[in-house]
Order: sequence, then C-alpha cells, then structure tokens
Amino acid sequence: RTEFDYREEAKNLEEVRRNVMPRWSNKVEIPAPVRQLCTREVLVMDAIPGVKLVDGIRARFRELAASRGVDPEELERVQKEKIAGGELRPRSARAEAAATRRANLALRLGDWLWRRPIAFLTGAPYVPSPSLVNVGEVLQTMLDVHADEIFNHGVFNGDPHPGNILLMPDGRLGLIDYGQVKRVNKGARVAYAKLTLAILAEDKVEVARLLRSPPPEGFGGESRDNDVDVAYKLCVFWNDRDTPDVTEGLNLQEFIDEMEARDPVRVAPLEMVMIARVSVLLRGVANAFNVRLRVAKAWAGYAEDLVRREDPSYYLLAARGNDGRARGGER
Repeated sequence: RTEFDYREEAKNLEEVRRNVMPRWSNKVEIPAPVRQLCTREVLVMDAIPGVKLVDGIRARFRELAASRGVDPEELERVQKEKIAGGELRPRSARAEAAATRRANLALRLGDWLWRRPIAFLTGAPYVPSPSLVNVGEVLQTMLDVHADEIFNHGVFNGDPHPGNILLMPDGRLGLIDYGQVKRVNKGARVAYAKLTLAILAEDKVEVARLLRSPPPEGFGGESRDNDVDVAYKLCVFWNDRDTPDVTEGLNLQEFIDEMEARDPVRVAPLEMVMIARVSVLLRGVANAFNVRLRVAKAWAGYAEDLVRREDPSYYLLAARGNDGRARGGER
C-alpha cells in the first residue's frame, strides 16, 4: 500500500494517467497530481467535478421518477422487490446497455410526441426528461480501462470499488484513489492472458497447469492434492463468474470453505490474486445494479492480443476465430 505516503500515490497517479488517458480520455478522467505540493502526509491533485457513481445513478433515477409524478422511494422499493423475487432477471452489461439506450430513446420520443406539444399548447414551461445513466456502458468502460491497465501496461488500480468512481457532469467517469496500485511483469501478464483463454475454452487441465506452473509460465500456486477440478473452479470463480455451475449453489463463504476442505492451499498464486481482486470488485459493482458480468469473456480480446504478440504458437489461439470469438461460441 502507498496510502501511508502520498508522494508514492502521486507517482502512481502520474503513471496510470499517462498510460490510460491517451486512449480513454473521451470516457474517463484521472486527476493529475500537483507534485510540488505533495508531501508524505498531503496529496494535492486536480479537482474532478462529479458525485459518487451510485449517488449519481440514484439521483438521476429519482429525478426521472419525480418528473413523472411518481414517488421515487416507492419506485425504488418496487424495483428491489422485483429483483429479490426474480421478476427482474439479471442482465449482461451489453444487454443492460442496449435496454437503457432503448429506454432513453423512448423518453426522447415521449418528449417530442407528447410533453413538448402539451407544454406548447398550455403555455407551461417545457422541461426535457432526464436521461437514465447507462449502467451497462459504465460497466463496459470500467472493464475496458482495467483490462488495458492489466494486459497492456501491467500497472493497475487494485481497488476499483464504487466509492472510487465518480459520475462527472459530462457523462465521463472520474477514477480516483490510487493508493493500491499493483504491478505485474510481462510474464505474469502473458500467463494471465493464457489463463483467461483457458477459462473461456473450459480447459480444466490448462487452467490448473497455469495456476501451478512456476513463474513466468504460471503463478506458482500449490495445494495439498493438486486437484484439477478444485483449481479450475477457484480460477473461474475469482477471474470470471460466480454462477451456480461454478459455486455448486453455495454462497461465497461456503464455496471457499468447501474448496479449501477438498484441497487446502499451500502456496497462494499471489500475482493472479492481485488481478483477480479487480475482477471480483468489478463484479460487485455490477451486482449492485442487477447486472452479471463474465469478466474473462469481457477481457478475451485483450488477452488474445497479448498472447498473439508474445506467444503466437500458443495452442488455444487456434480454437478462436479471426474475429476473436471462440469457434464453438462463448456464453
């Protein structure tokens, strides 16, 4: 951690900003530190306008409800009940983004066909309907930016929780708090890229091999029995998804306890764990909005590009089409 010395966090800010902003400045903002004013106890950086992501999404939702004469508290309660009752099924980020675009289009059409003419006829002031924040697009941006950090630069924010994401007035995301920047070398990046492809190919043996092989070929993890099935389930859980086919219907703690009971860990694959934490935290952000992510699938293109550059003969590349999709299709 560098949160005990803000001079180090200032360096992290500069490095990540230098890596990210040339490609992603139209979607995110990372504050620049004012190095001459930074000390061990004080971090000074550019101010980023905006509110915390969750607060911004909720405020826009409430604003829209109020514009329709609907009690936002009641609407939010009904939504939560529908989610809890299974009436509103979780969607992928792509499906959520498409649904929100359709909803916002319907709002615009409603304004032009109904609200605007009525305002004109009655002399009432016309106020355009507020748009919904597109959570699916927000999540896709977060996935893309962190994939770029991990696969292309090996320097990434290891703590992308919702409190570190701002919703800016111009619609971009403000990414703050770089006290837990992690670094992985090229060998670990390539190994993680191969792990991503192996998870998507459902190649249990290869997933277990990468987990256990010593660096730079793998992550050097060890367990009592080297159980392939346990290794596979744990890697999929940490790096892709937590669906019932992986967790066997158990909750988080029960699943971890069950895997540990079957094959206790002797040496943790630390570099994989650092990256996997990003996957878990991004999925946690998505879960809060009833969106389910498959992170390995979202990161497949970045993983494949890296492997093609560094190890073009890797056998799993042959299982993928020229468009980067698995030949048998990805779920």
